[in-house]
Amino acid sequence: GGATAAGAQLTEIAERIGAIVVASTAGKGIISDDHPLSLSAATVRPEVLRILPEADVILAVGTELSETDSFVERMDLSGRIIRIDIDPGKINDVYPADLGIVADAGSTAQALLDALKDHRNDSVEPAKERAALVRSQIRQGLSVSENQHVGILAALAQVAPTDTIWSGDACQLVYTGAFAMPMHAPRKWFYPAGYCALGNALPNAIGARLARPDTPVAVLAGDGGFMFTMPELITAAELGLPIPIIIWENGGLKQIQDDMDQRQIRRVGVEGVNPDFAALARACHALAVDVDANDALQDAFVAALSADRPTVIICHEVRD
Repeated sequence: GGATAAGAQLTEIAERIGAIVVASTAGKGIISDDHPLSLSAATVRPEVLRILPEADVILAVGTELSETDSFVERMDLSGRIIRIDIDPGKINDVYPADLGIVADAGSTAQALLDALKDHRNDSVEPAKERAALVRSQIRQGLSVSENQHVGILAALAQVAPTDTIWSGDACQLVYTGAFAMPMHAPRKWFYPAGYCALGNALPNAIGARLARPDTPVAVLAGDGGFMFTMPELITAAELGLPIPIIIWENGGLKQIQDDMDQRQIRRVGVEGVNPDFAALARACHALAVDVDANDALQDAFVAALSADRPTVIICHEVRD
């Protein structure tokens, strides 16, 4: 996220040299997700990890290249690495730079643009085609659950104001959203990719709405994570904050369940009986809607933006 103020310069650099762009989670939206060279924050996807070794040069701007963005211990970055970071400690850490530049991302990106002058690379169109192919491969590689996530996120993106701040919890809906929820500006997509602090989404959204009272703020949370800070729903209701709170109801701490199953570990402490979320929300003086279709989700979301209190919107995973 260290390059949040350098979006315009970095977009032009990518277009000049024909570079495919992959964002960190914190950097999502610095280059618009709908740009033909952008793969969004998709280092969690094997389709993206597979193309990284093909890069002859990696220009890493304001990023730690953290394993929490990729879910792998180490990415295969075999090309020459240029790192631009204001923190000198990042230049030669896990991914040592062949060329390290300790400087502000924005001013350095502008200096690179000035040095490029009118340079244009004939690899731009092939790079766009390759990015389109990778996006297609990602869509083809989605699981049943991820496809449902994509449908929900697309439905929300169609009706949400473009300046909406999305406060995400650590949940599978948000993990998919890192690469599938379109963002066109930075500082609009938040989730705890590093410390994975379950339950952060609602209190963070309350803070964001108080700090930016004229900006829409929405929550994306899992059922298990939401319960970590559920009492803050009363706070949001007391303050009369019109926050849509989308709960992805899939039966507990599903990501940890899946990880345990994959490693053949007996499930411990990750399954439980959910409350009636709609009744719970109303008991906390919030509104509540239980939806089973994306058009109903859209209607509920739009209504929630103009309500006089928060609205809990429950979406249910369709089981195989």
